[in-house]
Amino acid sequence: MNDFAVQDVRRRSSSPLLVPTIGFDVGLRKYLRYGGDPRTLNETIFVSLANLSNTPAFYTSLVLGLDTRLPVIHAESLISVGSSMDKDGKSFAWYRRHYAVPNDMPIFKENVYGLPDCTLTVTFPQANSIYQYDFRILLQTPGFSTKRDWIIHKMGQHAEIEPEQE
Repeated sequence: MNDFAVQDVRRRSSSPLLVPTIGFDVGLRKYLRYGGDPRTLNETIFVSLANLSNTPAFYTSLVLGLDTRLPVIHAESLISVGSSMDKDGKSFAWYRRHYAVPNDMPIFKENVYGLPDCTLTVTFPQANSIYQYDFRILLQTPGFSTKRDWIIHKMGQHAEIEPEQE
């Protein structure tokens, strides 16, 4: 094994390894189907964090970016920090949440409460429309950081969340 690979394995045993997930339900359902033909549909996007490491995350910064074309009507446990365009020309509305001891519990590997860490309630356009929205999460904790992207597809009376292909 190369020295850099050994150092990476050693770092993983002493740093948190956080993985974000999003869904349309607390169970992180990735598909949404609704009946009727409403003019608009309000739907909540649930965001959860899991720690795959035995090392707890005591101080964590969670930053969410949601496509500005998808209006947010309520953000639970998040603070709005404005909007900006990324280097690829995608426009995001940004929200953040900081976890810090002693105000918040550390993010443990064993935390499996089934409750979301935060939510965004959005308004989808007319049921017969087709749209694609970008969703981004940036996570930082001492010894670890990651960026994850998803695409929310809205097609008629169906919405789907899928990870963006790299």
